[in-house]
Amino acid sequence: MNKGTPFSKILKKNIYLLLGAAWLVTISFIIDNYWAANSSAGAVQRKMSSYIQKQENDFDTLTADKKLIQRLAVKDYDEKLLKQLVEKKYFFFVYDKDDIGLYRLLFWNTQVVQPDGHVLTQDKKTGFQQLGNGWYVWRKLQEGNWTVIALVPVKWNYSITNEYLVNSYVTDNGLENDFLLSEAENENTVRSKDGTFLFSLTQKSAAGVQGNNIVAAMFRIAALIIVLMFIQVVAGNFVQQGFYKGVLFLVSALMLVRLASYFFPVPVNLRQYELFDPRIYAATAVFRSLGDLLINAIFFLWIVLFVRHYMQEKGIAVKVKTTAAKFVVVLLGILVLLGAAFGCGNVIRSMVADSQISFDVVNFFTLNIYTVVGFLVLGCLAIGFFLLSQIVVYLLQPLFPKSIMSLILIVTIVGLAFLSFRISHPGVIFELNVLIWLLVYLLLLNTRKLYFFAS
Repeated sequence: MNKGTPFSKILKKNIYLLLGAAWLVTISFIIDNYWAANSSAGAVQRKMSSYIQKQENDFDTLTADKKLIQRLAVKDYDEKLLKQLVEKKYFFFVYDKDDIGLYRLLFWNTQVVQPDGHVLTQDKKTGFQQLGNGWYVWRKLQEGNWTVIALVPVKWNYSITNEYLVNSYVTDNGLENDFLLSEAENENTVRSKDGTFLFSLTQKSAAGVQGNNIVAAMFRIAALIIVLMFIQVVAGNFVQQGFYKGVLFLVSALMLVRLASYFFPVPVNLRQYELFDPRIYAATAVFRSLGDLLINAIFFLWIVLFVRHYMQEKGIAVKVKTTAAKFVVVLLGILVLLGAAFGCGNVIRSMVADSQISFDVVNFFTLNIYTVVGFLVLGCLAIGFFLLSQIVVYLLQPLFPKSIMSLILIVTIVGLAFLSFRISHPGVIFELNVLIWLLVYLLLLNTRKLYFFAS
């Protein structure tokens, strides 16, 4: 008997996988917390401060040219200069005062917004103001009778929104889901280049979904894939020491990873992606989104493939001597078959009843990416159930050497007994149809083409 390789040697031989995963997680952490603009309030504050101060510096450089301001005031400019001013990331205005002290607009580079009276009459050089379509940082220069103002947009606030008018921050789309503007100072204050307080950023409550930077998310997903590769390698070595030891390790490890992903952002906060949005699909706490269903289906297929492969390699067979032991083994096998059939059937049914996924293949234009994911789930469930049923029938068939009909009869009795306890359940008719399908399927499975070692 092959005793396999000790775990210490397995770990030593494959430690590079864990080290690689650890490095990927470390790099993703750095990206998410120091380089990503939308990962933390501190990162957003730094990027927004840099953006505002850059526009202020540009405005100060522009207004330092007094002849340029004079040309703009008397409308002595060409198309090239006008184009340069229109392409600025801030809005630029030149005013003068008439004989009775009223401000008169001489030049502007936008039709989007205009400073209000509060900005025009302020004695300060810079400030923060909400105008008709958003929040702006304003900066002002008084040059003789001329008043030059820059409006630096921070966040849009349209009264009517559509795909073109979105109430987003200027620096990054999507920040509006995570951060609020505040005029009270806190640890995430944004200041002008002169140190004047402008506004603060406040992170929304934890009830919101916090996103990860796309690059950081890719690194973390890659790290998880490497960890799963390590689990497969270790399970493959354990199975050489004992078939059940290897299977138990694989199942336990995958369940631990899956449970961690339910309660923690492992590998990332999955709720930030539409695939994991319960509005698209949600059935139970386990199958709470289409993405969760896909992961569970893949893990299910993985375990079944692992068991089937090593059962063939190790020649695993059920050997029982007593009638009581035979009864227990047969009952367990039938319960596995029925549980898999009813479970897969109800999942498939819920994909239609509890989701917004279109499976109308006749109407091509109703199909979308979720349809593709749905078919991937169906494929994993179908292949997984087929292989699992092969395993169960292969293990139980030696206990029914004369005819498979005895096994089918017991499946019928146990299945009907189970359904009798669910007679008032609204899905009992569907499950009865699944049971009938299972019996026909077992008859077909008892052919050489579908037999365990033949496929």
